[in-house]
Formats: sequence, structure tokens, C-alpha cells
Amino acid sequence: MIVSIGNLGGFFGPSLIGYVRQSTGGFMWALLAVAAVLMIGALAVAMVKDPWRQRSAEKR
Repeated sequence: MIVSIGNLGGFFGPSLIGYVRQSTGGFMWALLAVAAVLMIGALAVAMVKDPWRQRSAEKR
């Protein structure tokens, strides 16, 4: 599953950068779009709860 999501990023990432670059005429907005997607991903990972920590807390 993780590899599939990574492959989707590798497929759509260059297309997104190319589209935004052609629309705006520069790379700044394209790279800001990539940075925004990375931040959303980092926030999603930070919100995931670790099941191992929950189990050890229940045992205490």
C-alpha cells in the first residue's frame, strides 16, 4: 500500500509541477504546491495513533 502511494506521487508529481509552471510561468508556485502537499502528508502522519503505545498504556 505504501509503495503504491509513493508510485502515485512519482507519477502525478512531475505532471503537477509542469502544469503549475506553465500556468504561472515560474517554478515558485509549483514548488509551493509540492511543499503544501508535503505538509498535509506530514500532518496526516502526525495524527495517526501508534497502536503499540496504546497497548502498552492499557497494560499499565
